[in-house]
Amino acid sequence: DNVTPEIRIDWRIEHQEIDGFGISGAFKQAENLMGYPEPQRSEVLDLLFSQTDGAGFSIVRNIVGDSGTWGNDVDGPIQSIKPTEEGDYDWTGDEGQIWFMREAEKRGTDRFVSTVWSPPAWMKENNSVINGGKLSRDYYQAFAEYLATYCNGYAEHHGLEIYAISPANEPDYVASYSSAEWSTFSFKTFIKDHLAPTFDAMDVQCKVIVGETSAWEEKIVRVALRDPIAGPRIAIVAAHAYAGIVQ
Repeated sequence: DNVTPEIRIDWRIEHQEIDGFGISGAFKQAENLMGYPEPQRSEVLDLLFSQTDGAGFSIVRNIVGDSGTWGNDVDGPIQSIKPTEEGDYDWTGDEGQIWFMREAEKRGTDRFVSTVWSPPAWMKENNSVINGGKLSRDYYQAFAEYLATYCNGYAEHHGLEIYAISPANEPDYVASYSSAEWSTFSFKTFIKDHLAPTFDAMDVQCKVIVGETSAWEEKIVRVALRDPIAGPRIAIVAAHAYAGIVQ
């Protein structure tokens, strides 16, 4: 029968709670805004974060620096906190995103999340931050310590509490810009044997985000979620809605 269905929506019934909506300053966009003249700069910040006169965005998403050299002055990666294996940790090079978080914080935003597009080149099998490439198995522990140090260091050196961190942006997509490939089992092994014990040992309070595939799905994290050690460490399963359906 050609019957038009009837759909009723009752706004009084709440089915789920949304934590908030956010914006990202990645790829030097925060740095670009930091260079704007006043009063336009403050006007933009108010439009983004003001709870009364703007969009009231409550989340800021950052890129974790990898010291890549692709892109240009207005669109590209930022400095890694440890650009070489032999070097010391360096807490400079991310002034734009740090400024952006602080300005958001002044306007009531207090949830900051950070994502790795690529580990530093020296940790990867292809020795490059671009064109995908996997995190070398020999550097799983070094990368876990890198993430732990990032979370604790941004609190210690910059006074910013990172709410959650993701080890991989779109692990299913090989890009000509910063990117890295992960599999279902590499996520499980990394979290179970390295990230979870390292976060415990270093008293990292930052939550862990896993997934962030380019399609709207979660299958890449299911093995890790079922693991008795890796599963409890994962606080957030994330996905991007560029393509696909829930799987």
